Amino acid sequence: MSHNAGRRSKNLVVQRIVEKGKNDFQFPDPYPWQIKTWEYLLGEKGRDVIVLAGPGSGKSLIFCLLHLVREGGVTVVASPLVALMHDQVPPNAFAWRC
Repeated sequence: MSHNAGRRSKNLVVQRIVEKGKNDFQFPDPYPWQIKTWEYLLGEKGRDVIVLAGPGSGKSLIFCLLHLVREGGVTVVASPLVALMHDQVPPNAFAWRC
């Protein structure tokens, strides 16, 4: 796959992630760091990623959204602030989607 074809493919996946977030979770337009995180995760080497950002910034959701639009694979999201997530998203939103 050429460099440009890979970039287009990556951009299409990021676009699907953004649409899924808006449609299913009422997630606003992503911050540039969230898009960079998706692009990094979608890179050729599929590296592990740790994101450090403030509470309520959407860290867990960026990984869940990526998992929802990818085919196959496993996504593990470890969050010590699960209670905070419950304040921001309806309690059953993750029960069947992630």
